[in-house]
Amino acid sequence: MYHELSPKFEFLSDALVAFNNSGAMSSCVIAGGAVRDTWFDKPVKDIDVFYWGPFDESKIMPLLDWALVIVTESSYTTNTCKYKGVYKGYAVDFIQVPDAFPSIEKLLKTFPITISEIAI
Repeated sequence: MYHELSPKFEFLSDALVAFNNSGAMSSCVIAGGAVRDTWFDKPVKDIDVFYWGPFDESKIMPLLDWALVIVTESSYTTNTCKYKGVYKGYAVDFIQVPDAFPSIEKLLKTFPITISEIAI
């Protein structure tokens, strides 16, 4: 189900547009804790950006406060967090979505906590 974004989501929406327009990946969504915490007016700890297709670090680096770090370990059971960075003071995990999850709806169903099954 899709809804118009509340103004409180402006920062996440701006980040999403910047990441999608960077050309660093085919497409991406912001999902999980950052969206949930914004919804409930809680501080955002980090931003999880889920992307499809290849990732071009050179195109995303100009948007980040500091350089990307390649991460080999992952706390996600169906996704692999390969890149980390900081965007406007917020830690960002760029998580590649496996081919088995071609849509955001299928991806969200893999989240371990139902209340976090939310994305923009």
